[in-house]
Amino acid sequence: MTRTREITDGVLLRPFESLATNFLSSRYYDGRRIIDLLDSRESAEHWMSTVHAHLHGPAPFLPTATQLDRLRTARTHIEALYEKVVTRTLSEADVAAFNATSSVTLSATQLGVVRIGDVDTLTFRTTSESSESNTFVALSIAAMDTLTGPRARILRKCHAPRCVLYFTQFDSRQHWCSNVCGNRARVARAAVHQRSST
Repeated sequence: MTRTREITDGVLLRPFESLATNFLSSRYYDGRRIIDLLDSRESAEHWMSTVHAHLHGPAPFLPTATQLDRLRTARTHIEALYEKVVTRTLSEADVAAFNATSSVTLSATQLGVVRIGDVDTLTFRTTSESSESNTFVALSIAAMDTLTGPRARILRKCHAPRCVLYFTQFDSRQHWCSNVCGNRARVARAAVHQRSST
């Protein structure tokens, strides 16, 4: 299976991955450096707007400094759980931080309908109806679904040099999150081989 990914206005979009995996992709290696779209309030809003428009993510909002810290903390906790699931080193203690972060927003969650473009789409929302609450609910539920559902068994960390992304391994021969990373890994191997043979 070809892994599709595209960078739209500086945002990495991965349509075959869950919202939680796309949230982790708000931090990615672009071939030169690590891009972190939660570096600033404006870039976080831009990430949310792009994911909302292209992947039907939750409605965007301009986060306050406190909300931005909360987004970063949520990403850190989700990434830590991904790592533990991938390395098969999960323990009860590992989920405590995630549960503490998500329990506040999940207590009053229900389904809702949101119009994206000309399509009505089901979404999670809180009774408070705030975009911030709805975003945290959607991210928490997506992470729980990814980490407890069938994807958890085939979740992998990309093996390409400097890549920080996780992906769903739909093909057992796949070791990279995308063709771009696969090519980068092959070039790195070829360079090592060429140096060792000279």
